[in-house]
Amino acid sequence: MKRDKDKTKEQPVSELAGLRQRVAELEAPETKRKQAEKTLHESEERYSAILNLGAKIGEAIIMRQDTDQGEGIMSFVNDEWCRITGYSKEELLGISFFDLVHPKDREASRGRYRKRMRGESLSGLFELCIIRKDGVEVPIELTSAHTTYRGEQANVAYIRDITERKQAEDKIQQQNEFLNTVLESLTHPFYVIDANDYTVKLANSVASVGRSSENITCYALTHKSSEPCGSAEHPCPLEEVKKTRKPVVIEHIHYDKDGNFRNVEVHGFPVFDTEGNIIQMIEYCLDITERKQAEEALRESEGKYRALVENATDFIYMIDKDNRILSLNESAANLFGKAFRELIGKTVFDLFPKEIAAQFSKNLKWVFETGSTKTVESKMIAGEREMWISTSLSPVKGYKDKVITVMGVTRNITERKQAETEREKLIKDLEASLERIQTLSGLIPICAWCKKIRDDKGYWESVEAYIGERTKAEFTHGMCPECAEKYGAAKGS
Repeated sequence: MKRDKDKTKEQPVSELAGLRQRVAELEAPETKRKQAEKTLHESEERYSAILNLGAKIGEAIIMRQDTDQGEGIMSFVNDEWCRITGYSKEELLGISFFDLVHPKDREASRGRYRKRMRGESLSGLFELCIIRKDGVEVPIELTSAHTTYRGEQANVAYIRDITERKQAEDKIQQQNEFLNTVLESLTHPFYVIDANDYTVKLANSVASVGRSSENITCYALTHKSSEPCGSAEHPCPLEEVKKTRKPVVIEHIHYDKDGNFRNVEVHGFPVFDTEGNIIQMIEYCLDITERKQAEEALRESEGKYRALVENATDFIYMIDKDNRILSLNESAANLFGKAFRELIGKTVFDLFPKEIAAQFSKNLKWVFETGSTKTVESKMIAGEREMWISTSLSPVKGYKDKVITVMGVTRNITERKQAETEREKLIKDLEASLERIQTLSGLIPICAWCKKIRDDKGYWESVEAYIGERTKAEFTHGMCPECAEKYGAAKGS
């Protein structure tokens, strides 16, 4: 009976142990599953944290997969992609990436995605444009890789918003176009020259017409030379810039596109790097051929002018608005008996009597104010000499026709005035004589026998008395040869 009782007690214990073992066996897979789920959850959280880290560095990360919903369905997006597109995660998950792509880029983007999903390699970044939720076009830069996500094939894409970069590129492009327009609008050659090897890095079309500017040196382009210029007549602008580290201006002789010599004025400007080294020189050339020809012609003209002025008998001088003599020829200086250097800077009030100087100053002021020429005749007293003069004051004009000085030409007309005085006296004498002659004109009644003349009052006068009263003629009495012979013979008999 006792053994039966013991047996009865052991049986429940054994069954309990077996039951516990069975429970443990049943719980083991569930524990492993929960551990696996926990590990998977932790892994996904770490993966999600890594993906979301892109938002902090300005990079969007999305996961694209092909599902029953379509191609390129977004199964994961980070915060940066939400910021770029303007959509929430809930709005983005489950829709195709290509729904956001601009129609002009959609086919190209889809083609690259399919190649990636097939495991094909693609080089470089891909630029495309998406349409944001508010309708604004956003340029992006995308690169992707083939991967798996949640046990399925996937394509992970790394995306950057390149709006600011595009704006900067557009601005640079606009600046380049503006610079190119400015350079091409220049009518004179413009170059950028490498400071080390003299090669032309940039040139406008005026500088390179008829020649290839690729790898050409400045001296080959402008001088048709195999070596840099460096003579005393042609110092090298680049070497001068490197030596002085300042802008330079040098005159050179260059060849034009037709091979003709041209006088040019070379302007060189240094270009420094961040360390202060001269790395390039900006050069532009002004064609001064016509100016040089004009200067040469001017020198010849000035030589002829000086010869003409210095040998002229007229008094020639330049005078300013303050009545001050700026220059004069030798004839004018001789008038005062002084060297012309002694007269430079003197005023007319220093050289002439006050009344004459005041009238001259008045005429000079009129020329400065009107810009017209004035010619006057007057008496002049210079030292102890008194003479008649004719003075022509002509304006010398500068910028905007402003009178800057006056040239005076004075001629001694004393002899002409004396001749005019004598001529006037002669004319008056002739007029008086003519008047007297006219008083004797007409019919004069004269006695045929005694030769007396009857005047206007009816009185008879001798010829001598009649003519004497009406002219200044005087009579002397004598005997003509015929009367002398006639009356003298009679008297003698």
